[in-house]
Amino acid sequence: MILAPAPGLPVEQRHAVILSLLERDKRVEVSDLAEAFAVAEETIRRDLRTLEQGGRLTRAHGGAILQTSLVDDFPALTGATAPQLDLARAALAYVPEVGSIFIDSGEACQSLAAMLPDTAGLQVVTNAVPVALSASRKEHVAVYNLGGAVGDDGEQSGQWTREALASVRVDVAFLSCTGVDAAGSLTASTPRAAAIKRAAFDAATTRVALVHGDHPANGLVTFATLSDFTAVFADPPLSAAVESTIREAGIDFRAIDTRTTKQEEEGPS
Repeated sequence: MILAPAPGLPVEQRHAVILSLLERDKRVEVSDLAEAFAVAEETIRRDLRTLEQGGRLTRAHGGAILQTSLVDDFPALTGATAPQLDLARAALAYVPEVGSIFIDSGEACQSLAAMLPDTAGLQVVTNAVPVALSASRKEHVAVYNLGGAVGDDGEQSGQWTREALASVRVDVAFLSCTGVDAAGSLTASTPRAAAIKRAAFDAATTRVALVHGDHPANGLVTFATLSDFTAVFADPPLSAAVESTIREAGIDFRAIDTRTTKQEEEGPS
C-alpha cells in the first residue's frame, strides 16, 4: 500500500510516506514533497539526509532516488562488470572531501561518479556525458562537462574539449585505459582519446590510473607512463615486470583479480 502525504504528519510517518513514494516512483522531488506535507523545503532536505544516513535512499539533485537504483543496480544500467566496480571502489579513497577532480570516460569511471560522496566542496570535471549524468545526481556536487564532439559511448573529444581542458586545473585526475604496453605506458584507442587523457593528466596534481582490459596493450597511442601516477588500480593484474617497476617507484598499486576472490569465496570443489 502506498501511503499518501498529508500536512501535519509526525517525522516518523513523513519518513514512511517518503519511502513508500520512492518504492512506487523510484524518485521523489524536494519541492513536491514540501508542498504535499506543507513544510519548508529545508525540512524535506533534512528528512532525506536522515534517511540517506540510515541507508534507505540516495540523495540526488533536487530530490532522492532508491539506494539500489544507482549504485547497486549500476551493472544493469551501464554494463559495468564486477572488476570495474571494484576499481571504482578502490579509486574512491583518492576523492577529496573538498577539491576538484577530473573523471575520465568508461564504465569504471562512471561507477566512480555514482559512488562519489555528496559534499558541497567537491567539483567534478569530465569529458564523458554518462559520467556527468551520474555525478549530477548528487545534490551538492558541482559538475562541469567540457563539451566537444560526442562519440557513441558518450566520450567527448576534439579541439573544443582540448581547449576547455587547457584552462582547467584539478587536484586529482582519474584516468581509465584498456591497455598497458611492456614498458608500462598507458594506451588509448585513438589519437583523439589519447590527447584528452594527456591533457587531463597534465592538469592534475595527483593522478590515479584505472586499468581494465584483457590484453597487454589494447590501444594505438600512448599517453602516459604508469610510474608517473600516484596510484594504479588494475584488473586483470599487470605483468610481473610492469608491476615490479610500479612498486619500486613507491606508487600505491593494487591488482584486483576477481577470479581469485571468487575462487576463495567458493572454496575447494
